Order: sequence, then C-alpha cells, then structure tokens
Amino acid sequence: MRPGLAYLALVVLLASAGWFSLPAARAAEPQLVLRGLDPIELIAGREVPGRPAISSVRGAYRYQFASEENKRRFEAGGERYAVQIGGACAKMGPLSGKGSPDRFLVFDGRIFLFASDSCRNAFTTEPEKYVDRADPAPTGTPEQAQRAAVLLEKAIAAVGGPERLRDLAEVQERRRISGESGGTPYSYTETIQLGFPESIRVIDDFGGSTYGWALEPAGAVLLEKGEATPTEPSVTEFVRREYYRQPLALLEAWQRRAATAFARGPARANETALERVTMHAGGATTTLGIDPATGRVVEASYRGRITRGISEAVLRYSDFRDVDGILVPFRIDRWADGAPLTQPGLAIESVEVRFRTRAKPPVPQAP
Repeated sequence: MRPGLAYLALVVLLASAGWFSLPAARAAEPQLVLRGLDPIELIAGREVPGRPAISSVRGAYRYQFASEENKRRFEAGGERYAVQIGGACAKMGPLSGKGSPDRFLVFDGRIFLFASDSCRNAFTTEPEKYVDRADPAPTGTPEQAQRAAVLLEKAIAAVGGPERLRDLAEVQERRRISGESGGTPYSYTETIQLGFPESIRVIDDFGGSTYGWALEPAGAVLLEKGEATPTEPSVTEFVRREYYRQPLALLEAWQRRAATAFARGPARANETALERVTMHAGGATTTLGIDPATGRVVEASYRGRITRGISEAVLRYSDFRDVDGILVPFRIDRWADGAPLTQPGLAIESVEVRFRTRAKPPVPQAP
C-alpha cells in the first residue's frame, strides 16, 4: 500500500527536459452511490430507497430519488446534496482515493464518503479535524497594510526582483520522500511544478507507479492510468488553497495585486529574527515569516493538511540557492500543532525554473 497521503494513480507524459504535461481530462463512468438511497431524505435523517427510474448523475456518481420533487431539489442544489469533495475519503482528504460509495455519514447537513470503517470512526470522533473549508480573510489597520507592503517588496527583491518574478513562468522542484510504514522502509520521488498564475501539478513516482493531482485553468483534476479526471468545484477550491500556501505563489499574487496582506509584528524562527505578514489569496490565509534584514521568506504557517487531518502547520525554509536568478530554499523543516514532522523525511534534490522570455538574469555590477 502507498505510504503517506493516498493519491490516484497516473502515467505521466514526460518531456525531454524533465517537465511533465497532463493528458486530456475524461469524466469517469457514473457509479450508483449511497446504496441507492435518496440523498435528500438521507440528509433529513431518513434512509428512503430511491427509484431507478428517478435518477440523476453528478460527477462520478448516479443518485436515485424517491420522488420527482426530491430530484428537482437535488439538481437545483448544486454540490449541497451530493457527496462532498467529489467522493474522496473525508478523513484522508480531497486528494485521496475515492471512498466507498456505500460507506457514508451525514455531518452538518452534508454527505461524506469513507474508504474504511476506521476512517469513518475517526471522522465521527473529530469531524472538524477533517472538514476542509476556505480560510477567513484577515483584517488589519492601514498601518499594518503599509508595513506588509514594505516587507513584501523586500521579499520580492530578495527572490530575484520584480522583473525577474514577473517573467517567471514555472518552477519545478524534485523531492526525495522517505520513511517507514509498518516496519518497511520506503522512498519515492515527488515533483511539484508551480506555474504562474494559479497552476500546480504534484506527482509522486514510485519507480513506475505514479500518483498525482493538478490545478489547471479549467479546474482541478486527479490523475489515474494516464487519464485526468475532473473534480467537483469544492476540490478545485481546496487545490487552489494548496497553491496559495506556496511563498513564491503568494509573492507573485501580491505583485499582480491578487492578494491582501497585513503585518503582524516581530517573531523568531530558530535564531532568526523575522516579521510576520498574513496574506490572503484564492481562499487561503497564510502567514509568511520574512527576515527584515535580507528579505528572505524563512517561514510559512497556516491551518491545513500537512499530515492526515487538519493542523496548525509551520514550514521553515533554509539553504537558499540561486537558480537562474531566482532564490529558492533547498531545505524545508515542518511542524504540525507544534510537534516536528520527521516522518516522512523530505529532501529537495533539484529545482529548475522557466521564464516567459529567455533573457538571462542581470549581471551584478561592481560597486
């Protein structure tokens, strides 16, 4: 079994330079869900069988209804009455494999699916730990907004400067993920490809067995057996929030005026004094820790999925290196709810960048 977060399988099309592209999206064949029970009645607390003659397809599933009126309510209600997060296991999260169509639970007026009874039991114990929602937008004073602008401009200068960042098209990072599952060691390659604006592709490669997901202009897709399956809007929103957890994505968004930001005052990361800036873009709120002396983003923190379940996540960046005029970290240390994450291990192996033009980075001038 695949260790860590469970993503759907993908056969990636590899370009000669090592950058990957996506196959065309294809909708899955609809599957009967909820044992044929009427979802409108189920949400109301009643298990009422639906009729095969009164059915509707949404996403990957076919729903049955006890009446035409319930079918009309379902079709007018958007995602509200359908299984949530595209049918992914609610405990494992929106990017996990599908839950069983017959293993479900109603929480807060919504229907969730689960991959196993243990997943459903864990969700029942702490549902708020597993329900992904958009982050509230931060507020602040004009003075906090002004200080945030000063710090972010310094961060943009440190990463390569406004012109270099504006010309940046893609950043691809290859990671080695390693650890132990059930006493068995494992190791695989993870590739994260950021495109600007609002594109992210993540591929986990187990030496021929690959898993992935992506955010493209048309929405988010999960990838399996060489095919891209489009997701429900709620999953697209989740993936967009994952994109805006990335410091480079936030700096690029700030530069094109697609983010808000407020300074939150001084703090420390290990031995480094920093100033915090809370940013909001794409439904995600992330706080960056910026070294005011160098402008480097040395920390990012947010509430989200860094392990199995939602926690207070902290990522600290170090070992900064210049890659074709863009300064990127080659080390990331992670914490969840104040505890360091050592499993799985993460080591950055390489970083590549692409630009919209082929202009070379400026040559530093002698003082």
